[in-house]
Amino acid sequence: MTIIVGLVCRNSIVLANDSQQSRGDSKETTRFKIRAIEFKGRVDKILVAQAGTAETSTAIINNMAKLASSQSMGDENQVRALVRQAIRQERQRLRQHNLDCSMEELSRIIFAHGLNCTLMTAFYASGRAFLDTYDFDTGLERERERWFRCIGIGETLANYILAELSEPDMDDRLGRVTAVHVIDKVIQNVRDCFEPIRIATIAPKAEFPYGGSSLPDDLVILPGGFIDPVVFYSREAIEEIKRAVRLIDAETKKQTVPGLRSRMLSYAETLPRNVAI
Repeated sequence: MTIIVGLVCRNSIVLANDSQQSRGDSKETTRFKIRAIEFKGRVDKILVAQAGTAETSTAIINNMAKLASSQSMGDENQVRALVRQAIRQERQRLRQHNLDCSMEELSRIIFAHGLNCTLMTAFYASGRAFLDTYDFDTGLERERERWFRCIGIGETLANYILAELSEPDMDDRLGRVTAVHVIDKVIQNVRDCFEPIRIATIAPKAEFPYGGSSLPDDLVILPGGFIDPVVFYSREAIEEIKRAVRLIDAETKKQTVPGLRSRMLSYAETLPRNVAI
């Protein structure tokens, strides 16, 4: 199992996860539980995170990547239709593999062989931020009701911490710090969640205002002069945040939640801004 956290911030959506992944009857750690899906033209992108069985979720995400590469992104309805189509393709493949079994039989097979998974998608469309989840077995789709969503084995704990520490329209730097804190707490307290922590962000599509200025070393310019909206943070940067937040947490154990959040905000403001903004 795993834990995935999505957090809608003022200027980007933050996705964070641990590195535990199920593969059949075994467990493994991986850095590929959050992936960027590129649409035709390589400018428009969405982020997708996976929880559950790797065989199923990876197949679905590969389907998504193939479908997206041949079409423009469109609005939120088109993005959601693409995810549904990718899921249907994997369900149909499994049915054919099992002698064209019925949908009811397929559900029993998914349960018996531990093939279920949940996906979380993060993207911008129609001028808004979207954070959706999809369950492979039941076909249930859920839009976010608040400014954050959590999926996986540590969902209950993660939801509790985010409800206490986060708020709508928070700066994405504080969002990254909060996400690292949440995943770290889940890893410490929930069985089968493991380090390292991974963080990625996606921002609205934007053009880079050249103005004769030199490009930052880590800024990626896409075709047409657009800034790459997706940033994957290095393990070193995440470890630095984790160490700082653990120290803040230890020093404020006897303080109230607002006191902890205030310290975290002070630290977050020392971090560089998202280069995609």
